[in-house]
Amino acid sequence: MSDFSFINDPRWKKETPETKQVMTDNAFARDVASNPKFAKETPETQALMRENYQKQVALKDLGNQPFRPPAGQDADYKQSPDYVPDMSAWGATKDTAIDAGIAVINAGTAAVGTADLLTGNLAGNALGALGYDPEKSIEILKKGYSKHRQVAEAKVSKTKGFLPTINALLDHPSVAFGAIVQSAALTLSGAAAARVAATRILSKEILKRGLKPGSKAAIALTEELFKDKAIINQITRVGAITEGVQSAGMIQEGARAGGKSYTESVLPALAAGAGTAAIGVVSSRIPGFRDAEASVATAGRTTGKQGLIAKGMDIAKTSFKEGVLEELPQGTQEQIFTNLAMDKP
Repeated sequence: MSDFSFINDPRWKKETPETKQVMTDNAFARDVASNPKFAKETPETQALMRENYQKQVALKDLGNQPFRPPAGQDADYKQSPDYVPDMSAWGATKDTAIDAGIAVINAGTAAVGTADLLTGNLAGNALGALGYDPEKSIEILKKGYSKHRQVAEAKVSKTKGFLPTINALLDHPSVAFGAIVQSAALTLSGAAAARVAATRILSKEILKRGLKPGSKAAIALTEELFKDKAIINQITRVGAITEGVQSAGMIQEGARAGGKSYTESVLPALAAGAGTAAIGVVSSRIPGFRDAEASVATAGRTTGKQGLIAKGMDIAKTSFKEGVLEELPQGTQEQIFTNLAMDKP
């Protein structure tokens, strides 16, 4: 059976025709020529099979290429929904500002939702009576996205499955970057909680050993503690639990705003929060990626050889994990529990 999955690899689109031909020949040798039955065919049949394979690759490749209008029809094409304009510097700046606004709204929703969980929806009901409607605010903000971002968002939202969505985000990096910005406020909340935990752990150990804060001995202890995997895991759990609470709060508030009672939505909301926290802990074990909250919590507390740029790269890399590698599985399970909370299929 022929496997044409290599055509869906984002790197395929960037290859030269010569390289694509070599890859096609290699795939044919693997999928077809390696079959013992192929060797028994006549040379004419073998040539026909090779030609047919190359035609299938060409057709599938054509389907992967962005549509280009015939000469003289550019104006009509730019009015079609398939047209994806280039991202301008102004468009990127405006989109990022909108994403930052959504991040603030998300943080507020999480805070109100957490209060809902503790008060049986009394907090959200009180604010709702005053006109509080975060979903409507986000909807209004998104209308200001650039044309490029609007089309990219639509294409990614239509993609189903984890790996296909990863590929879609690679094809439309503006959406991936937007997800990172939109989760920034919640990530910083988790980082703040993790930093408080790190400070308490450090203060407790310094007091326990009778050391003077800021002394060489205290600095050496700091280096030792924040290299201890058990300590880092403890800090990571605090950040993950904070993120889980925020996730549960957002689902609870969304369900309340959608007309659901406290008892109808609280269990799915708490289950989603637990799932989000678990994914945060597990994803922190990915080789080469630390937890974003733990990275921020321990930043500036050690005096190792790692420079400012390297520390910044470490936080940026973990923020990518937070915004993309965590957001996809977390978003998937959160959507499942959101549907349960809203009594949707």
